[in-house]
Amino acid sequence: AVIFKKGDVGREMFVLKNGSVIIEDIRAHGQKFVNVTYGVGGSFGERAILEDEPRAGSAVADTDCTVLCISQETFIKHFSSVHDIRRKSKFLTLLKSIPCFANSDISDSEYEKLISRIKVITVKSDTIIYRGNNKNIYL
Repeated sequence: AVIFKKGDVGREMFVLKNGSVIIEDIRAHGQKFVNVTYGVGGSFGERAILEDEPRAGSAVADTDCTVLCISQETFIKHFSSVHDIRRKSKFLTLLKSIPCFANSDISDSEYEKLISRIKVITVKSDTIIYRGNNKNIYL
């Protein structure tokens, strides 16, 4: 069953109580992403409610499932500042678009740990950000 279609207006996000859901045909800001599968506890649909943009992909139930629906208003009011939510959502999308992460069995809580450790730096053109035995590696 289709939960939402690519291009739909997003007014809610979802948390998977049981079953699995595939987000397919994902395209945002001109970039195509690999399909993403969510299991129990996974959340999806938050990008559209945070960015006030149409859905970037279609959500399809891969198995029988139960989803919890959280409205845009409730989400923003109770969970976090919009800035923090957008930051986490963008990093999660980025990580899941990288093949070694997209094809892994990393749990949502492990992604949260990774995201909490991401440090954004700005570098000038021609700056070397990694050389040999440097202990700081930046994405």
